[in-house]
Amino acid sequence: MRQLKGSSAEARTYIARVERERRQLVRKMSHADIDDVANYHLVINTAWVSTETIVRIVKQVLRTRFGGEASGCDKAGVSA
Repeated sequence: MRQLKGSSAEARTYIARVERERRQLVRKMSHADIDDVANYHLVINTAWVSTETIVRIVKQVLRTRFGGEASGCDKAGVSA
């Protein structure tokens, strides 16, 4: 991520513009609303959870959904 120099107001303006552009891109490419929770199968706050725990959670969700091995995660060298 690049760092920009400027005031807090400029930073807020920049963040708002980038967020607006992301929303427009998602809407254009997938005809979806990024705020619609129906578009997400799993949301993890990565500020609260370690990488290892995230891997375990995702693998468990995949096992539950698809059964057996977590869609080849173990074969790909991802272990939890």
